Amino acid sequence: MRHLSFRAKVWLWFTASVLIFVFSIYAAGSLYVDHLQKRNVSAVVELAREQARQLRRDLIELLVAQPAGSEMSSAAFRADARRVTSVAIRLNQNIEWAMIVDAEGNKIVQTTRDGDMVLQPMQSDKEAIELPLPDGGMGEVLVESRDGAPTEVREPLSKEGHKLGEIRFKLADSSTYRGIQETSHQISQALLAGALGFLAFVILLFAVLWRLFARQIELTRQNADLDRMAYVGTLASGLAHEIRNPLSAMNVNLDVMQEDLEAIENDPQAVAHANKLAGRLQTEVRQLNSTLTSFLDFALPQRESFTFFSLRGLVDELLELHEPQLQQAGITVEVSGMDRPASAMEGDRRLIHQALRHLIVNAVQVLAESLPKQLRVRIEPGQQRGMIRVAITDSGPGIDPADLDKLFDAFFTRRKGGSGLGLAVTRKVVMEHGGSIHAENNSEVRGATFVIELPVKQTV
Repeated sequence: MRHLSFRAKVWLWFTASVLIFVFSIYAAGSLYVDHLQKRNVSAVVELAREQARQLRRDLIELLVAQPAGSEMSSAAFRADARRVTSVAIRLNQNIEWAMIVDAEGNKIVQTTRDGDMVLQPMQSDKEAIELPLPDGGMGEVLVESRDGAPTEVREPLSKEGHKLGEIRFKLADSSTYRGIQETSHQISQALLAGALGFLAFVILLFAVLWRLFARQIELTRQNADLDRMAYVGTLASGLAHEIRNPLSAMNVNLDVMQEDLEAIENDPQAVAHANKLAGRLQTEVRQLNSTLTSFLDFALPQRESFTFFSLRGLVDELLELHEPQLQQAGITVEVSGMDRPASAMEGDRRLIHQALRHLIVNAVQVLAESLPKQLRVRIEPGQQRGMIRVAITDSGPGIDPADLDKLFDAFFTRRKGGSGLGLAVTRKVVMEHGGSIHAENNSEVRGATFVIELPVKQTV
């Protein structure tokens, strides 16, 4: 977590919070629906149990009313049992069929709503329920289930402790139970779809708001940078004015001094020494003037003039301009990627030229004391649509990892005699064009790579 960016942490915590919230809603809804389903199914089962009790009581009363010596197989008992059983079926729509058997398992009564039928085999899963009998004993009702749905009820018939037979009736998968199952399934699907839809909506809303928020932060930062640069630019303009005038006068005086010294013939050694000093002074003046120019380029706002031009053509022009330095240093150059027509882009050609020139000059200076001396420039489409990418790779010693974060800061330099403004100016130009720049050490070979991505077309 410590190595994640602020944006990644916000996204991570937000996504986790939304997922937990959506899962909680779905879990709570599913539990509530499951509770309703179990409650309704329990009502169906309880109704079947009550019907079993009532039928048992009716049959026992019929047995008690039979003359002494009568058996369950008598015609009178069969008729009375069929009648009360038919009534039980009609009173409970969940009963599909009913059967009464004697102690030996012989069928006494078998009936359904529509007439006799072949009985289905009993299921294996049973739930035992004890019920009180009129004689003070206890009866047992066996309620079987299949996939949670009640299917069959059994109740023993006994008189004075002797088992006389058994009542069996099967519970159909009633429309009520099927409705409960279908409704529960539909509610669960609706909850899941709603939760996923809500998740997608919240993530989309957060993404839009985040982009607006990030854009606002970027605009605020750019405005702050512009205000700071305007203030620094005002100071720099005055500083440059105050320094350039004496420098110009100094340079003129040095030229005059050099001309005067050349007129002295009687002391050639003094003349040579004076000329050497004058040359050093002129070199320092030019260096100071170059530093002031770079500082002004960095500090003062630039007047951008956008035109369409070929980035490949601009790179070729820069390499041709620096060809004498490249040849003198023994640096081999390789340019690859997009050709001139394909690398067309919109931007301020002069500023882009200036930014790329700083990178090429920086690479030449680094490679001057390195082996091998290879400079590669590749132009290709950017990682994002509508962007163009130029990568400048050298085979130098690379960049100290501790310097990567401050490489583009103003006045930061590791090179003796450097102003520390070249890369800062390059970054400013790239950012003003809506692009990005970064540096990285090469992973497989020596050296470093500077990568610039610029929009192909500028937006107002």
